[in-house]
Amino acid sequence: MTNRRKKAIFIAIEGPHGAGKTTVARSVVRALAKDEMKPIYTKEPFSNNLRGLIHRFSTFSNVNPTALALLVAADRSLHTAAIERWLRAGETVVSDRYTLSSYVYQRIDGVSEEFVDLINREAYSPDLTILLMAPLKLRIGRLKKKLRSKSADRFLTRRAFNLEQRLYSAIARSGASRLQILDASRPAEDLVRDALEVISKL
Repeated sequence: MTNRRKKAIFIAIEGPHGAGKTTVARSVVRALAKDEMKPIYTKEPFSNNLRGLIHRFSTFSNVNPTALALLVAADRSLHTAAIERWLRAGETVVSDRYTLSSYVYQRIDGVSEEFVDLINREAYSPDLTILLMAPLKLRIGRLKKKLRSKSADRFLTRRAFNLEQRLYSAIARSGASRLQILDASRPAEDLVRDALEVISKL
């Protein structure tokens, strides 16, 4: 493991719905490619075989929090294996969501932190996690179109958004190592610039 860490880094972009994770992650990958860092963009859910099941168990018509948590953990196991392969090949990996998402959404679903920790204990720790935070009102404004098309998703409700904001805010205050908080209420180009500055320090 030590040898691969000299060649590449693993960066996770995390944050609540509407914070701009995908925009920032894809923009960071494009910028890193210009610096010949061989970046890989990846996201969760990762597996084509499990993605549909995960979305199905995220709806109000299929409420089984334990089953969903296990599906997400299984998907992450496959994702982690792929990340390890990319890193050993010397490729820098930028993931749109990773383990922090489980600690937020599975807890919104009523699953204990201890159980989430147990089923994700084999997940690889990112070298850097960039957590994008934005006010709840701003996020909801950005999500209006998505909310209309995904009304069956129980993680896209006012209650879920409030809990999501609270849980991510607690993570931001935790002072965890390898965690960088960025204010996602600013323009995307400013976020990307700041993210690249943080990454350059690695």
